[in-house]
Amino acid sequence: MIVAFSGGPDSTALLLSLTNLQERFPLTLIAAHLNHMTRGKESQKDEEF
Repeated sequence: MIVAFSGGPDSTALLLSLTNLQERFPLTLIAAHLNHMTRGKESQKDEEF
């Protein structure tokens, strides 16, 4: 499953929830992040996270 991940609190919560579901279901998770570079250094920090 490919999960869009911005690095913000909503997508972090979603990714952590799906990670917890891996204990019950055979999920392969891939976090996909696209750095639009619209928020300067914040965008870079999100990408590194």
